[in-house]
Amino acid sequence: YNLFLAGFLLGTAFLLKTVAIFDLGALLFFFFTILFWKNIKNWLVKSFLLGLAFVIPIVATTLFFLITGGLADFMTAAFSQNVSYVGVQWLLFMKLLLLAGFCLAIFLKRKTLSQSQIFIYCWLGFSVFNAFFGGRPWIHYLLVALPAFCLFTALILEDKKLRTINIILAVVLLILFAKNFWLYGKTLSYY
Repeated sequence: YNLFLAGFLLGTAFLLKTVAIFDLGALLFFFFTILFWKNIKNWLVKSFLLGLAFVIPIVATTLFFLITGGLADFMTAAFSQNVSYVGVQWLLFMKLLLLAGFCLAIFLKRKTLSQSQIFIYCWLGFSVFNAFFGGRPWIHYLLVALPAFCLFTALILEDKKLRTINIILAVVLLILFAKNFWLYGKTLSYY
C-alpha cells in the first residue's frame, strides 16, 4: 500500500513538475541496489507496483484531456515546453555521467553501507542531478535537493566511519550550490 501510494504521489508530482521523475529514479535505484542481487522477484514486484502507480495519474489525466479535446495543448504544456529548460545537451550528458558514476560508487559499496545510508545517498545523488538538470541559476531549483541534503547532514552527524568523506562531499556540494545558484538581491522589496 505505501509503495503504491508513493508511486501515485510521484506520478501526480510528475504532472506538476516533470523533474519528479528523478525521485522515482532514486527510489528504483535504491530498490535495485538493496534487492536485485538478493531477491530479483521482490525487486521486480516492487518496481512494477511503483511504476504502475506512477503512470495511473498520468494516464488518467491524458484520458481526461483526450476526451475533452485538449490533448494537444496538454502535451505541449506538460512535456514539450520543458525541453527548452534542459540547456546545453553536452552539459546534460556530463551531468548524467556524474550521476552514473555516483550510482556506481553506491552500488559497489552497497555491502558496507546500511539501507538508510544507501537511501540517503541515492536520493541525494538524484536530487542534486535534479537541481542542476535545467542549468538555471534560480534558487528555487535547490528546493528539490533540500530534503535529501537535510538527511545527508544528519548522516554526517551520526556516521563516524564515513564522516570525513561525507564532509568533503557536503563542502563540494555547498560550493557547487553557491557558485551555480543565486538569490535575487531585492527579494523583500520585490515581493
